[in-house]
Amino acid sequence: MSADSFIPVTLDASLDDIDDLPGFATFPSGAFTVLLEKIDSKVINNHPAVEVSLKLIEMLELAEPLPAGEAEPKEGDVQSIAFMLDNMYGAGKLKEFLMPIGVHLGKKVISEILAEAKGLTLVLVQKRKHDKEKDRYFPEIKKIDVL
Repeated sequence: MSADSFIPVTLDASLDDIDDLPGFATFPSGAFTVLLEKIDSKVINNHPAVEVSLKLIEMLELAEPLPAGEAEPKEGDVQSIAFMLDNMYGAGKLKEFLMPIGVHLGKKVISEILAEAKGLTLVLVQKRKHDKEKDRYFPEIKKIDVL
């Protein structure tokens, strides 16, 4: 379901007729075709950052079985990644993420890549890592190809 394809619901409709909302979670380890839906600079908790939203088009392959009870991601699900720019790790990961996009666009300046990258289709290979302290998953991007 997308905002563009949504059909208003009447009160006579069954709950089964209404599509589920897309999920917002970290995709599991594997390969995915995604739409680079959003890429913006912003401030997160007083840290300069770049936030990326990736909308799932197709799951190509899971790298490992999902934990018991976890459903496979579905088309339209969204994964967000924040790259903090005031530390070496965040800046380095942003460079790794943007490098293949910059090559595709013929750009090296970050602001120019951010301005032109929205709407690109990517093949994303990632590993999902669990942060025990924060009890949440984070994506570790292994490879990006621009289609």
